[in-house]
This record gives sequence, C-alpha cells and structure tokens, in this order.
Amino acid sequence: MDRLPTPVAASLTSTMQMLNITLVVSKPRKTKKGDWRFSNNRHTITVNNDLSPQQFFMTMVHEIAHATTWNKYKGSVKPHGVEWKSEFRNLMLPLLKGYFPASIEDALREHMKNPSACSGRSTTLVRAFNPNSTTVEDYPMDKVFKYRGVEYKKINKRRTRWSCVNLSNGKQYLFPSSMVL
Repeated sequence: MDRLPTPVAASLTSTMQMLNITLVVSKPRKTKKGDWRFSNNRHTITVNNDLSPQQFFMTMVHEIAHATTWNKYKGSVKPHGVEWKSEFRNLMLPLLKGYFPASIEDALREHMKNPSACSGRSTTLVRAFNPNSTTVEDYPMDKVFKYRGVEYKKINKRRTRWSCVNLSNGKQYLFPSSMVL
C-alpha cells in the first residue's frame, strides 16, 4: 500500500479491514495482475508486485469489488456482472480526487462507465498507464512487429482485435488492439 497516495491507501486499508481481507503482494504473473478468493470465511486478494502505482490501485479496487459483491450476493451473481460493475464503480469513483495524474483519472472515469473484467482491454487505459508505449492499434499496417521474439504483420481489424500473420509459419493470430508491443 506504500506505493499509493496516503488518502487512497487509508481508504482502501479501512475497507479491507472492515471486510476482513488479507492482501498478498505476489511475484509477477503473465496472465493476471491480481485475483480474489474466498475460503475459510476470509477474503484474500493478491496483486502483482511489478505494477505501477496506478495499475496497483486499479487492481486493488477491482479485487475489493469482488469481495464487496460476494458479501452482498454470496456467489449468486456473475463475477464481472452488473452487480460487480456497480460495486467497482462505487469504490473507484470517490477515490478519483486528483491523487493521480489527470490523464489517468480521466481514463479511469471513462472506464468506469462500463468497466470490463480486464483493464488491458481498454486502449484508453493502456495508453494512460503506458504513455510512451505503442499498442497493436497504433502500429502501422505495413510494418513488421515482434511479439515474444516472433515477427508478425497486421492484416485486418475484427471488431476489437487485430488479425495478424505470423511471418515464420504463415498462421493468423488475433491480438487485442490494446496490447502493448
């Protein structure tokens, strides 16, 4: 919590104490930034230790929203359904009071209109969190890019993802528009 602004950390700590949440800051995982579990009558939240303060904040609030949703509905609703979205929004919006850069808070407010399960799906959030990075969306069609050591080329857009051809095997793969290269 030391990576968050004091008022934000205090608010989240208070909420976590009230809900009996244990926080575990874990080593980086490739497939997720954090998670929430409920077992033995306790909530446990894990958050990766390699996140920026803004990503750590967003992930914490996302996972705390799972705990508050569980306490209200006891597992009878979808993990990222309308009830969770409402809890996430109600926890997040009061904390956006100028503690983070305006570009981050603006992107978070926009995301909160209809929050998704994964912040990485929002090109707006990815750009705000990584202002000097290039996403698949930003990359020119005629240029080759490398992902995990393999060369690809964008072919066409399919709603929210890009169809890209692997230049070594000729197969097509879908990449999220928001994926940082």
